[in-house]
Amino acid sequence: MAGRALHAIRHITDTARRVAGSNLHERISLVGPRDELKELADTFDAMLSGWTPPSTGSGIFAANASHELRTPLATNRTLLEVAVAQHRVPPELRQVIDSVLAAAPAAS
Repeated sequence: MAGRALHAIRHITDTARRVAGSNLHERISLVGPRDELKELADTFDAMLSGWTPPSTGSGIFAANASHELRTPLATNRTLLEVAVAQHRVPPELRQVIDSVLAAAPAAS
């Protein structure tokens, strides 16, 4: 009986270590009688199932922020490119505009 309990504890511990290493989709899925160890493993599995990694939320935020910034950046870049192409840029601003255009991402 002690051997079975120690085996279950080792299984729970090993799985928890792997999950902590970023494998958040893995579950303990302990098979055996309904006892304290099974309840512990099932509780751990339920906790992981209800948890959303922070990277998911921040990834959505980053995508939304990127989308919202793309239009004004593209508009500003286009206005600067048109001004340069139509020779409407005073010479003292040309270097600044060239620096801004070099730093601003081109439309994709």
